[in-house]
Amino acid sequence: MIQKGGSLKRLSVIGIVTILFGLTALPAMAYSNYRSEEVYAFGNREGYSMGYRRGIEDYRNHRKFDYKSDGAYKNGEYGYRKEFGHKGEYKNGFKNGFQRGYDDAFYSRGYHEPHARYEDRYGRRY
Repeated sequence: MIQKGGSLKRLSVIGIVTILFGLTALPAMAYSNYRSEEVYAFGNREGYSMGYRRGIEDYRNHRKFDYKSDGAYKNGEYGYRKEFGHKGEYKNGFKNGFQRGYDDAFYSRGYHEPHARYEDRYGRRY
């Protein structure tokens, strides 16, 4: 009988210690200086900017519309910093922003260069 009580006590102590370690580790793993919405917005802005640049490059170099094969889009972590935490939120924001920026640039829906008022016979714009 003494042995059963000793094992039961040992099991309950191990259980309590495990729970305590688990509870103290959770805040350390989930800690971030930013809310997930903010991290998503950071990624979205960074992704839009990069997607816009890549869309312009592809359009000017007569490449087909294809943002999905871009390495930065595939990775989704460009501009991410460890202090953000929420890496998944950043990647989601980055990819959504990249797609919109690329699309806007490729199809000229975002920033527009000033239109030429006059084009001469050599194709120069004024």
